[in-house]
Amino acid sequence: MRVRSASSTLRWPALVPPKAHKVHALWVQLIQGQGLTATALQALQDKQLAARLVHAAQHSTHFAPQLKGVQIVPENAREVLARLPLLGRADLQTQAESIYCATGPWHGAVQEKRTTGSTGQPVVVRCTDAAFDLREAITLRNFAGFGMDVRQSFAAIRSGVAKGHPEGISRPGWGGVIGQLFVTGPSHALDLATPVEQQIAWLEKHRPTYLLTYPSNLQLLMSMGLRAWSGLQGILTVGENVSDELRQNVHTCLKAAVWDQYSCEEAGHLAAQCSAGQYHVPSENVLLEVLREDGSACLPGETGRVVVTDLRNFASALLRYELRDYAELGSTCSCGRHSPVLRRMLGRTRQQIHLPDGRKVWPSTGLRNFVDVPLRQFQLVQLSLHRLELRVHTDRELTPQEKIRIVETVQTALGHPFDIEVVNSLQALPLGPGGKFEQFVSLV
Repeated sequence: MRVRSASSTLRWPALVPPKAHKVHALWVQLIQGQGLTATALQALQDKQLAARLVHAAQHSTHFAPQLKGVQIVPENAREVLARLPLLGRADLQTQAESIYCATGPWHGAVQEKRTTGSTGQPVVVRCTDAAFDLREAITLRNFAGFGMDVRQSFAAIRSGVAKGHPEGISRPGWGGVIGQLFVTGPSHALDLATPVEQQIAWLEKHRPTYLLTYPSNLQLLMSMGLRAWSGLQGILTVGENVSDELRQNVHTCLKAAVWDQYSCEEAGHLAAQCSAGQYHVPSENVLLEVLREDGSACLPGETGRVVVTDLRNFASALLRYELRDYAELGSTCSCGRHSPVLRRMLGRTRQQIHLPDGRKVWPSTGLRNFVDVPLRQFQLVQLSLHRLELRVHTDRELTPQEKIRIVETVQTALGHPFDIEVVNSLQALPLGPGGKFEQFVSLV
């Protein structure tokens, strides 16, 4: 990564713009911190957590009564945090003003970030420049960890970019702080709403070295005929869960690696995959808990609810904020880094199927191996404890016999004789807010 100078006369050493300089300084610290032991990382995180709790006690009317009279120091910060009740999305909707906090000059300007509200509950989070700068630096660390060469070309197909530009947008360099900091290759962006056939033609035209998109869109692209091109090295996935099957399909069809990142709009980066396949939590940005249903902490190998405490953004006191995601806690990673790890993400609460006996399970449809008819997309929606709706995107109308075999396949995979209605569409299935696509949704 060769640093780009903002001056045509001060070429070397490079003159870095102020904002990019802050991000670069943070990035250097993050890279240096990767060699720290687990004990050293926890000690640094405890110091930051203590400062975070003290600030919330002083400036958040939501948390001030809960922390009143409590002496908070690094040595007891985790214990104090653990006594706080979980903060839910509804709390952030109805009590936002009590969660917002005043900040000092070192935190920079404050701006509002509105989530897409994929579950019908959008929220507004206030976020500081200091928090955004760290998120940019973590992006840099992730890209470096993936082994990406920023001198190569980059393309993104996602929601909210290149709107009003049906042919997409191309630039001579990468956008954001990366483009300000380093000498980069060209970049391209295309709106996710572009028809899939046009997306494929666009990719074949630009043939980027790196592609960023959502897992569901990636799967749809391959089902519609996208194949490998010379120079493709890696695909970054965001916003949705990545299945082992999708990874294998990408390896087989596109001859590329999948680099997955886990984040949320409210707190930014939550984890990114390393070379060993586990997801490393950025200790500098969040303290992440994985909890059992009774609220106790999960052990490695157990699956539980994801709860995060934002350590950097002092404008919103997101302390023990429950994301309604589920993850499996990992253990010591063979890659050599000592930050906390998640083994895998399983999805949101509403992506579990409710069985009539009261159990909830992560659904498997068996449709990936259904070869009778090419299913471009499918979405399973639970309408009640006994009724499901299976929405499928195909190239032609299914016959009654094919629908019967599809229903039998899904019933066998789920292990329960649900009443399943197949809804056949010759068009791509609609995306949710923010461009995300949920393959399983429970309305129970």
